[in-house]
Amino acid sequence: PYYCRGILYDVLGNREQAIVDYTASLQLDPSYVEAYVNRGKEYLVTGHFDKRIADCNQAIALRPNFSYPYWNRGRAYAQKGDYSQALASFVQAIASQPQDVYIYLDKADAHAALQLHQQALKDYDYVIQETNEPMAYYKRGRVYRAIGKKVQARKDYEQEIALDPELKQFEKYV
Repeated sequence: PYYCRGILYDVLGNREQAIVDYTASLQLDPSYVEAYVNRGKEYLVTGHFDKRIADCNQAIALRPNFSYPYWNRGRAYAQKGDYSQALASFVQAIASQPQDVYIYLDKADAHAALQLHQQALKDYDYVIQETNEPMAYYKRGRVYRAIGKKVQARKDYEQEIALDPELKQFEKYV
């Protein structure tokens, strides 16, 4: 009952109460992987990155082939600015679930933050090929700009705007 109520509190935006209920659920069943994952998600939203990492590590210990805790741990490391650890976690998440394209987007972001531009471009290319995600064009454009390829950057920014009509107002800045 606590786990389900935690989900409801999450949907309602009551993060602290969701954490309380996920914790109560874990007291009843310390092997409840999804409760660690969901509580960890709440910790990220509330800025408790180390607690999120701890919950992800616990979920990984309980179910090592489940990609979501690796991915969430990577996001927590990225929020902390530890992009090397984030990258390692994203690589592990992809090893568990290579078909989840959005993990590649976060992996590309970590590569970009570490100034591993060619690896970032490769991952953004893959995300764009698989999803045509507007944000991937924007982020790839930032990498192109960082390496001095302004024409390619501009094309990516224009493509992002073309795919997302809400961004039309920014067209004059491209």
